[in-house]
Amino acid sequence: MKKLIVLLIALTLFLSCKKEDKKEFFTKGEVTIDGKINNFSSKEASKEITFYSYDFLSSEWAERHTTKIDSSGTFSLKFSIPNSQVIWFRYNNAASIYVEPNSNLKISFDGNTKDAKAFLNSLEFNGMLTAENELIKKYKINTKIDTKTYYDAYNSSKKSPKEVYNFIDSVYYKNQNKYIDDFIIENNPPENIENWLTVEKEIKPITDLLLYAIFDFKPTNKDKKFEDNFPKEYLDKINNLPLFKSESFVNYDIYTTLPDYYNAYLGRVIKDKYTVEWKQADSILYHKEIYNFKENQKLIQILFFDELNNSLKNNDLSFYNTYKKSIDSIFKNTVYENAISEKYAFTKDLIENPILPKKTELLSFSSNDANTFLDEIIKNADGKVIYIDNWATWCGPCKSEFKNGTPELKNKFLDKVEFVYICHLSDKKLWKPTIAQYKVEGKHYFITEEQNKVLKERLNITGYPTYNIIDKNGELLHSGFEFRPSLQKTSTILSELIKK
Repeated sequence: MKKLIVLLIALTLFLSCKKEDKKEFFTKGEVTIDGKINNFSSKEASKEITFYSYDFLSSEWAERHTTKIDSSGTFSLKFSIPNSQVIWFRYNNAASIYVEPNSNLKISFDGNTKDAKAFLNSLEFNGMLTAENELIKKYKINTKIDTKTYYDAYNSSKKSPKEVYNFIDSVYYKNQNKYIDDFIIENNPPENIENWLTVEKEIKPITDLLLYAIFDFKPTNKDKKFEDNFPKEYLDKINNLPLFKSESFVNYDIYTTLPDYYNAYLGRVIKDKYTVEWKQADSILYHKEIYNFKENQKLIQILFFDELNNSLKNNDLSFYNTYKKSIDSIFKNTVYENAISEKYAFTKDLIENPILPKKTELLSFSSNDANTFLDEIIKNADGKVIYIDNWATWCGPCKSEFKNGTPELKNKFLDKVEFVYICHLSDKKLWKPTIAQYKVEGKHYFITEEQNKVLKERLNITGYPTYNIIDKNGELLHSGFEFRPSLQKTSTILSELIKK
């Protein structure tokens, strides 16, 4: 490989004299969106619309902003963003829009159409940023890639690294990227839209190459170095990432998908063997070594911050404490600096002083035999419907549901449902801090790895989170991720079981 693995101290020395470029791009401000849904039916259509924005300093991939739609199909909402960016919204269909801090955008669209392109064609803009959004719309309507068709073909191409590369090369490098180049020449877009398009061109094919490498590729020779399984052109694309600048952050892929996939890929390379599981992919890198990306300072910051942020998000201070000097140097005088200090202080306090909600019970099973656990849960429920949340402290989707779905579900059913939370395959010292962080009320159990082997069979657990629904008679009716708190089907099932 062209890049050299170097000690972290070398990275520290390299970056110690660097400074953040053009801080003014990162100017926090409020976005106001006023909208009108044409052909709106309050009986048939959803009564809410959700917008997803991005904060590269946040621990979440996307921040959700949901607002009610009135009977005439109009809505209005405000939210803050840290920089100009292309965000997206969903209402039956989804569409991307461009927003800036301290901007006001007016949109309208057809709420009934199911066809994606017809939905995009129905989009109309007024007021600020109309020209920019018309370009985004034009680009999306005429794009050379239909997402479903593309990924269907992508999945069928997954026979070898060479075949996957040839497929992505034919779609992106010989087709879609030419479309982007021609689009820029023909439309002469404003700087931020051009920056967004440039990142689309540079990053999309690389993330798909990484997607295959970390999720789908299974080497047959376990003694062979991981990267040696891939052809040179494949590695050249992955290893020679573009030079990023502050303005590149208009496209959220560079600080969401890219670091998530690239750090997982580096984990495979550093380990030199196929042992990395997805649940570990957010906490395995930079413990001893890091790649040197030469002058690509922004990329180093993006990758390193992703690891640090994920570590703190998991209420783990070890990464920060181990590399404090490097962190101070890498992020000195950058927009990351204060956010890191605040995250560390918050996490440290949470670990040292976890304050649990009043209605939280930390319980132990009466026996160490995991075969009896489910029976004990049913007995203690006193004939209530039971909802079991199987989670782990390292599980991002588990905690996302704690934040976005669990509170509403609990409020809806109050004392009518027995809510039980079982923590699996986790570090026990992070158990209480996580419960405290998300204020998860209910009955909580922490089980050992040996107990997990038994319980996952009884509760049909294939991954985390897994949710179980048990009726009043103690019969396990439903198991799976699809019964998560945020879904309407979960509330419907619980409501029906309560009535019986």
